Amino acid sequence: MKRVTATVHYLPGSPESAVYNGLSAVQTKAPPKRLKRVDRSQQKRRPRALTESQRATFLGIAAERVKAEAQGRTCKWLRPFDCYQTSGYRTNQTRWDSLAEIIEPILARLDIATLVLGYIDKKTGDFHLNRQRGLAEDTSLQEWTVSRLLKSLEDAKYIKRKMRRIYHNGKYWITRVTINVRPRFFIDLGLGYQLAEARTQKKNKRDQLLMNLGKRRVASLVKEAGERQVRKQSHDNAQRKQRQQEAEAEARKAEDKARARAAAWTAFMADPDNQALPATKRIKLFNSRHPHL
Repeated sequence: MKRVTATVHYLPGSPESAVYNGLSAVQTKAPPKRLKRVDRSQQKRRPRALTESQRATFLGIAAERVKAEAQGRTCKWLRPFDCYQTSGYRTNQTRWDSLAEIIEPILARLDIATLVLGYIDKKTGDFHLNRQRGLAEDTSLQEWTVSRLLKSLEDAKYIKRKMRRIYHNGKYWITRVTINVRPRFFIDLGLGYQLAEARTQKKNKRDQLLMNLGKRRVASLVKEAGERQVRKQSHDNAQRKQRQQEAEAEARKAEDKARARAAAWTAFMADPDNQALPATKRIKLFNSRHPHL
């Protein structure tokens, strides 16, 4: 009777396969490193919530309606955000909670005239953007959570992000993201008319500010050009006066030298022995005795 032996097959890379092949230790991949959660909520920044004056406008109403919808989920406001997924499932509650937490920092940093997250410097007219990291620092959310939330809002056609690569200080590349809130966000909150009125007022104020800054800048350039012309003229006059003084000094020096040479030549010719010499030897002897003349 023949003896039948069963053949056991092990999966490649399994511990059993390693033992079967005589390996003493099994090499396993180290688990991937996960980013640590960083709490930036205590960092000093601009106000992380709407001010009292902002709460009295449509921005305060928008924040209240977003928080109410995140808590009740009645599908009254922001319906596209609640069903933006292609699978048909409703948005997860954690995503709504993140939106309710970050809505006030977004609205507090929103430039109404352009609907871009940032602010215009009233002294220079430069526009400063608010970054995603700043939004994360204003809340207890992490940067990747804010990025995913903004991606969801972008899929729901409520915001638009524009990413640019900048070579920072000639050393390394950085990414700058411009976050633009679309009017549809306020329209779906029932605040389209209030947004239109506020944008008209803000645009007029912005245009007036930029016009005043432009006039001030032109006046500054004209003043600077005039001062530059005065400095150049003063410099030219000083240089001309210095050259004139140097020329007068050279003329006096040459005149004194001529007088000294004439006096030395008179004294030299007063000697009868020098008078008897030929003219060439006489000049050669005089120059050797008075080399500085």
